[in-house]
Amino acid sequence: MNKKAIISFNVMNFIPKIIFLVVVVLSIVFIVKSFVVTDIDIRSAEAYVLINRIIYSPYGIAYYDKSIDRVYPGIIDLANFNTQRLEKAIVPVEHIAAKLSLVNQGKRIFYNEGTYNNLYSMLNVEGGSKEITNELYVLVKDGDKLKSDILHMSVVVK
Repeated sequence: MNKKAIISFNVMNFIPKIIFLVVVVLSIVFIVKSFVVTDIDIRSAEAYVLINRIIYSPYGIAYYDKSIDRVYPGIIDLANFNTQRLEKAIVPVEHIAAKLSLVNQGKRIFYNEGTYNNLYSMLNVEGGSKEITNELYVLVKDGDKLKSDILHMSVVVK
């Protein structure tokens, strides 16, 4: 065989190796791309932080005993269960809102009501808002009486 034939033979043998190399490199690129997270959804975490802040804060809806400086998170003070208290306790932001309802009492309050209505209307829109709901069994303190109730919380986050 002459020199040109040997070069052609070596090139022909090298083509499957190149194809295999391309397949391996593309596979590695796709695997790495699938494990790299570029978008993190923290809307659920924000919603639960707001719920906990409303329930566990001394300025929220929970019963707060000033004499011993203690918050009772499972007891809702009916005197504190109003929209003005929530708006004063937590600075309203434009991307999160909440609706809280006492089921047996039939009372409903809002945190950031205008934003809640706007975000709630965008629930089914792609890239819109997300609703997180939660229900808790609580005691409602009305004066000196304690009654059991269900606190339904609906938080909408953009």
